[in-house]
Amino acid sequence: MLGLCAAVQAEKATPTETSAQVPASPPDMAVDAENKPEKRGIHKVLRFEDAMWRVEVTGAAGLHTNKRNRKDDWMGTITVEYEVPVTGRLTTGLRLLPLLVYEQHKDKTVFAAGVGAVLRYYVLKNQYRGFYAEAEAHPMGNYPRIRGNSSHFNFLTGVGVGYKCKENFHASLKFEHISNANIGRRNEGTNMLSLGMGYTF
Repeated sequence: MLGLCAAVQAEKATPTETSAQVPASPPDMAVDAENKPEKRGIHKVLRFEDAMWRVEVTGAAGLHTNKRNRKDDWMGTITVEYEVPVTGRLTTGLRLLPLLVYEQHKDKTVFAAGVGAVLRYYVLKNQYRGFYAEAEAHPMGNYPRIRGNSSHFNFLTGVGVGYKCKENFHASLKFEHISNANIGRRNEGTNMLSLGMGYTF
């Protein structure tokens, strides 16, 4: 991922003509911070003016954990997220999960969709790039059922780390888990190790 960032940055580093210096605005047109309206309610916490759209595609391999061996299973997801800064390092995101495909070894392919939320912590302050850690949770509906899981309603949760470069591409590594939180009669959890690639705009 670091190589991809360097390649994109090198491609953009082309000579440009020196632009004319823009004259400063007259004093009477300067913005007076004291006259700005005071932020109220949720706007005191969430910095919507710095919000970003983020898309990500992931591929995951099943792990042999709990009661069932899922090493031959795999999963793919597409997510669209609206990421909003909360502090200089912490952001939260509302996420749409329009498609999840879970391929079961010698069983039916499962399709799912849902919504979710993400918390993300960046190492670099006020830049929202570089290394980060994240936690996610998505309630979702699926059909047909996952082997060992008797419910059509499940939760996709996960934790992971990632890196976002200056050109807004990112890569992530996550441990993800699917279960019905014991809503269904059977609840054999599914654990996956996933790799993600995405872009922020």
